[in-house]
Amino acid sequence: MIQATKNNYFFTIGYTTYNRKDFIVKQLSSLLTMDIPDNIEIIVIDNFSTDGTFKAISDLTTGSRIKIYRNNKNLGFAGNFVEVLKRAKGEYVMWASDKDGINMNGIERLLNWMGDKKFDLVILNYFKEKIKKYEVPAIRKNKTRVINYDDLLFCSHLPGTIWNRNKALVNLVDWSIIKKQYPETSKYYPNLLLLIRLIPFANSYFYNGYISYQKEKKEKAKYSFTAAESGKHYSHVASRWLQHKEFISLIESCIQKSKNIKHKNFLYKMHKSLNENLYELFSRAILEEKPNLYRYFSNVYSPFSMIKRSYKFLKTVLRSFFNNPLFTIYRIKERLKIKYKI
Repeated sequence: MIQATKNNYFFTIGYTTYNRKDFIVKQLSSLLTMDIPDNIEIIVIDNFSTDGTFKAISDLTTGSRIKIYRNNKNLGFAGNFVEVLKRAKGEYVMWASDKDGINMNGIERLLNWMGDKKFDLVILNYFKEKIKKYEVPAIRKNKTRVINYDDLLFCSHLPGTIWNRNKALVNLVDWSIIKKQYPETSKYYPNLLLLIRLIPFANSYFYNGYISYQKEKKEKAKYSFTAAESGKHYSHVASRWLQHKEFISLIESCIQKSKNIKHKNFLYKMHKSLNENLYELFSRAILEEKPNLYRYFSNVYSPFSMIKRSYKFLKTVLRSFFNNPLFTIYRIKERLKIKYKI
């Protein structure tokens, strides 16, 4: 295993927490019973909790190697993720939820695999253990390989991701600008914004192993996207559409800035892959938010529906052609120009 250098660590586990004292106390109590290698740093950042979290974890870890920090204000989920990268001393950093347990044996296997190779990031497997027989564990499992441009939508979970600290901070030096330009994605998915900037360098990997996991039941998500406040949209759909537009905008910005042809081509493919996944993106959103409407949406690509729509389309075109042939031909030409750029 790689040894720690003087006053430095090779690997940092960075916990973030907010008003969930019982969860973080449980994880730290478990860590205090473990034999933590010298090259591993453990930090906890309390995001300005108001339930006594900071005092509880400070008292618990007194005299230990675990470092406790507290923000002067609530930085939000994404802001606290960035704070972990800033405060960490390790060359590589893993963000951890206050519900995540740590597998030290898994860490040792991971560090042996990493050796002296330099990665931009490594995404590990992640799972939630079954509590009762009827529960299905949530598992994310990947083969060890380079992350490709079309993997972006499958890299959305922060637990089990190892970041090269310096590479991540270089790509977050404009964090204040990112928050203004990409408000929806920077609020919920800072990791995906980083992935868009890092993946084209082909030095980001999936790793078939895990070091973090959850045993608790998954809580029902509570969504409060500002896009849905007017009540005119489904919150999931509206928010995901905004996120998609911001991802596309960021990729286009990276394409313009890049002088490397290989990177540009990679970004073009990433751009295309995201757009091709639009149907899956919205079908998931509708399924989660309005299951009773999902079957109508999913039927869009059924053979019967496609034939029915084609018939209606041809019927409309023919009616239009008989009423005004020249205008109909003009409209068809304009549609072809838009769709096929001819």
